[in-house]
This record gives sequence, C-alpha cells and structure tokens, in this order.
Amino acid sequence: MAYKAILVNLPTLQAGEDLDDYQYYFVKLNGDGDVVTMDSTDEGTDEPIGVLQYNPDDGISATVAVAGVTKLVAGEDNLDAGDYVATDDDGKAVEAADDDFVYGRVIEGGDEDEIISVLIGYVPTQLNTT
Repeated sequence: MAYKAILVNLPTLQAGEDLDDYQYYFVKLNGDGDVVTMDSTDEGTDEPIGVLQYNPDDGISATVAVAGVTKLVAGEDNLDAGDYVATDDDGKAVEAADDDFVYGRVIEGGDEDEIISVLIGYVPTQLNTT
C-alpha cells in the first residue's frame, strides 16, 4: 500500500483553478504564481513545482510537497521500486526516458492510475543512459 513520510511543503500557495481531481499529481505554477495542473494552458512554467497533497477548489490554499516520500498517481507505465520518475502531460508519474527530467525515484511501485510512493526532492536532472 502506498504511503507518504515526512514532507517539505511549500507554504502559502493558492489553487489557480479547480484541482478537485488532482490530489497526488505533479502540478506547476502559472504566471501569477498559483498552482495549476500540468496540462493547464495558463502562462507560467512547464516544469512541475511538486506534488499536490490535497484537492482544493480554485482560490483555496494548495499544499504542494517538494521533498520527501509522497503518494503519486502512476501514469501509463508499470512503475517498479527504483525507477526514475518523470511526468506526463496530465501530471501522472511515468518512467523517465533518455533526456527526460527526473523528478523522483519510486519507493513502492504500481500500475496505471494506482497510487504509488515516490521519493521527491532531487534537483531535477536529465536522464542519460547512453
């Protein structure tokens, strides 16, 4: 069963849209510094800031974990312990491929749409297995 451990969370962030269905997904910041989904078209960064810990409505405080062991929704890949994690366009965890930025490492894996445990908090690096 997936679990989370001591986390470092970013304080005073606000949801920039309804995040009701995005608990344990990677999220990013829009141009106003608000938390939005990875597939949001709002101007801002395209890289994730961390993993959303709750499911706030638009304008409500958003807790985003940036370091520690967090729960995270698995994408289309079957993820195993030890795999390096990137994000898909929806904010789900997928196995990092060559030249992907790595955002964590799987502690306890799972299949698509299952909640897994991932260690986050690395400085993102590009995976290069060649």
